[in-house]
Amino acid sequence: MDEMIKFCVLQLHLFNSLEDFQQILLDNQRISQPLRSVPDENLNHEVQTIEGFSLRHPNVLRFNEREIRYIRFNGYIETEKRVEPYNEAGILKDREERITPFSSEILVFQEGNNLYASTLCGVTNGKKLMKLLFPQEQYGIIEAVNHELTEDILYWLFKHYIDTPDNVLSENYQLYVTALKSYMGKTRDNINAVRGEGNRISTILGTLAFLFNSEQLKALRPQIQYETESMLLEITLTGTFKLWNNSYRGRAFRTLEGKEKENALIIYAFLVILPLIVECYKESSAANEWSPQLKLDFVKRLGSEIRQRVETELQRIEQESREEDIEEEELVEDDLESEDDLEIDDEE
Repeated sequence: MDEMIKFCVLQLHLFNSLEDFQQILLDNQRISQPLRSVPDENLNHEVQTIEGFSLRHPNVLRFNEREIRYIRFNGYIETEKRVEPYNEAGILKDREERITPFSSEILVFQEGNNLYASTLCGVTNGKKLMKLLFPQEQYGIIEAVNHELTEDILYWLFKHYIDTPDNVLSENYQLYVTALKSYMGKTRDNINAVRGEGNRISTILGTLAFLFNSEQLKALRPQIQYETESMLLEITLTGTFKLWNNSYRGRAFRTLEGKEKENALIIYAFLVILPLIVECYKESSAANEWSPQLKLDFVKRLGSEIRQRVETELQRIEQESREEDIEEEELVEDDLESEDDLEIDDEE
């Protein structure tokens, strides 16, 4: 089964180079701080090396005349549970009853004069992990990257694939949506969520329930192709993204495997695919190929089409039902004729 890679990206504003970050990291791989409830005990946060990657010697990823240097390691943190530390007898509870451990691998890479960290977890846990592992006093401000993704961009991608799946997203870039595998919507009160998945979810009957239940489009999972590189990427508005290793088709990373391939896909999605999607959307809006009115017309048209398809399906079901009734009547008549024949035979 194809393994899913969940990730988010944060920027370390204090650093202009990976080397500067490494210097502080190597001197502060383990941090301890007293528990609020039991000061004699510590919470431990630790940077742990992982096989195949060094904290001192960065790996290098090359593509499109770019050279991206990066390190990868595991980040481990501990947080206090909101429970009483002592039981009714006044005895200190076991540590696992009072402490919640969490760990996620972290990819830190440099692009130009900017330093980024991708945690291999969702954005909520990612921000907590980075905050505890890299205190602001030493590492400066660390913030989740603003990708400029909006619900309108997701609708634009959706419409483009349904109406013109063979066309580029922009005449200036060889960027295509070659498939839509999943969507996620949420009701306006943010209470209920709905997700559609499968190879045919882009068909009208399979995908548009959220449009007619006044729901917000929160995530889309397109197969994106840029030039010769293609990957399945789930795009959300929260800052959490998902990739699938085996969905990748291309030349740039075809020789990579395992975590090195994961690193390449995360970096490529962040530095190339996501900015290109936003840029193509802006160009489409500026050229009046997309607007609030076009979005409204799109939804109305799909509403009309889905109603027509439902009506056609109802007519088909009614026709099949009438045919079944006729067949049953014919069977009853056949049975009666057979009984008459038997009575004649008996008289002979």
